Amino acid sequence: MSEATATQNSSARNKHCPPPPRRNSKNCGGGGTEYLDITKEEFARIEDALKKEEFRKLFFEYCEEIQDPENRKLYEQEIKQFEAERGVDIRFINPEPGFVIKTSVDGVTKCFVNVAKSAELTRPSNKVCLNPETGNPDLSWSIPLAQAPPREDLDAQGKRCRVYDVIFHPDALYLSQRDSAFRKCLIDTALDAVEREFKVNLDRTNLKFPKLQFKGMARPIVIRTLSKNAPPEAAEPHPLDGISPAKPSADAGKPKIIPLKTQNVIAKPEFNVPKYVIKHRRDVDLTEYTYELDAKFSVTVPRELVIEIDLPLLKSTAECKLDVTEKSLYLLSDRPGAKYRLNLDLPYAVDDKRGVARFDTDQRRLCITLPVTQHSPRKQRAMHDSICQLNREDSGVESDIREEGNLHSNSESPVEELSDTVEENLSASGDTVNSPQSFATPVQPPFSTTTNFLKSSIQYQLPAKFDCNVLDNVMSLVLHVRNVQPESIAMLKNVKSLHLQFTSIGSGYYPTHYALYLQLPDECNAEISSAEAEAWENNVVLNLNMTASSENIHNYLVGIDASDLKEYTIQGKFKLAHKSRQSRKKSPPTPPISLSSSLDISVERSECERSVEIEIKPTNEVQSTCTANTTEDEDGLLHAADAVPKKVNKKQKKKNKKRRSLSESVCDDIKVYQKQQQQQQQEQQKQFLKEAAKILNDDSSNSPDDNSSPE
Repeated sequence: MSEATATQNSSARNKHCPPPPRRNSKNCGGGGTEYLDITKEEFARIEDALKKEEFRKLFFEYCEEIQDPENRKLYEQEIKQFEAERGVDIRFINPEPGFVIKTSVDGVTKCFVNVAKSAELTRPSNKVCLNPETGNPDLSWSIPLAQAPPREDLDAQGKRCRVYDVIFHPDALYLSQRDSAFRKCLIDTALDAVEREFKVNLDRTNLKFPKLQFKGMARPIVIRTLSKNAPPEAAEPHPLDGISPAKPSADAGKPKIIPLKTQNVIAKPEFNVPKYVIKHRRDVDLTEYTYELDAKFSVTVPRELVIEIDLPLLKSTAECKLDVTEKSLYLLSDRPGAKYRLNLDLPYAVDDKRGVARFDTDQRRLCITLPVTQHSPRKQRAMHDSICQLNREDSGVESDIREEGNLHSNSESPVEELSDTVEENLSASGDTVNSPQSFATPVQPPFSTTTNFLKSSIQYQLPAKFDCNVLDNVMSLVLHVRNVQPESIAMLKNVKSLHLQFTSIGSGYYPTHYALYLQLPDECNAEISSAEAEAWENNVVLNLNMTASSENIHNYLVGIDASDLKEYTIQGKFKLAHKSRQSRKKSPPTPPISLSSSLDISVERSECERSVEIEIKPTNEVQSTCTANTTEDEDGLLHAADAVPKKVNKKQKKKNKKRRSLSESVCDDIKVYQKQQQQQQQEQQKQFLKEAAKILNDDSSNSPDDNSSPE
């Protein structure tokens, strides 16, 4: 066993030697590229001073005086005398060459540890003790040492390195030459002292012993101890003498010695794990900045993996083994003094056959570039199809136009959890939810009989816009809500009311819950026999089948639930031609009359009042065309005849610039065309009135009891 005492370590720094140049705090422990904290003005002053011959002469004389041994002895004597007046004894330790240990600091910076000797230190001592592990008698060594602060130096290639000095008594180095076990103990003691004092991590796996006795220039260090014969003026009372406990007397007895607990010895690894960095590299591809659905599908997957491994103790990779598979990387170096082993799992699958490895001899770094395997075209097409199914974007203006066959609703969505809960609630009644195959397929939602139709944990809202129409015994509601999930539709039907709920998915795949409660008025005789909901891309169509005719329904009540209802009036009804007009198709064919292009005709028959209402008016297109032609003709004539300038605004000027004047012959042709159109319209109106009169006569003949006259 070895035990290193550091009683003299605290006083191993020379405070009277010239201080080293100021260094950056980042570089003191890591060996950076900036070493002197110097400003531009100071550097310019030094440069100007070195250009003067007188300054260079004085500078050289100062260097010679410092290196002169006689001056050094005189300097040491003066320092000893000055410290003795303060009650401190000092000893100058001049390290003598021993041997050198070569290793690295934190696996990055090369360093050297000088194991030197000096007779000023205490000799190593030992004593016999029992080994707690084996119980056999063994020797316990106490090896005093001294350390100097680290310094920067250059190696054989001219690169910067770190140098540490650890000084022992000459007898310790003599014993290390005679006994290999003691030499190993001395090396471990020196490395422990460097790591403990300067808070660094040395690579003990790859130790080398170059043929050097000392690295760099030897610098003396100073050990200070309190003087036993202090001068009278130095013997002052200490301020803590009355507070701290008194020193025990000689008759107080021996103190109790508590044995130290032995720690389990950790086995030193055979190989060292080097430092490494994994970089994800990806080139800029302009196709990823388009508005396609699959443009940024694989934007987070890199194209290449760059792995940088620091190997400071290797000069080349000739004795290094590298094995790369699809998902792992293995590195092994069996070279004596540079034993490394790295087993790394890669984050992505790579193509090991197209990898490239390069070793940087300057930085002692191995750079491995591995291309990442991309998805096959078949898999990319499958992912593209899945994205098209998942992406149902709500733009807020209008829905995207897609083919009906590609709009499947069986993809995963945030409302699947809602659908599952609805199925659980409806399982008691024996109904099932049938998911449709497309948005255009009618959906037969289940009719729930549960009392709590709406969940209290979900906040519902009423559709902002909806329309209502009635025809015969069908009442139809169109709810203008986009991107409704068909499987989320659920209904609760009663005799006079219907409760509906569904969910819509927005552009951010965030679900919005809607609810609608419809109630028929009390004075209405019709009842709801059945209902069906149909989910489209832009709306939801709700059809209610009545037991009686729904034409007498003029208003209805709508709200989120039965407690909050608001009355709405049915604005319009579907208008169809009378049945007698459809029967006239069986009569002999007559020459077709193109009324849809010039006239807007509406026929409404009232069963209650037994009357027929006919409304005939020209279409908007004909009116706008005639008006535009007339105004253009008149404007052309006015502009040609009017020579007096008028003040008009800028918009009117732009309109006048865009218009082009017409000749007189063209204006005459336009007038003739307009007269012909008017004559054709008059003839078409006469023919239509004749046909309407025939329809009324047929109607009166079919119903002889009808005494009302047509309006």
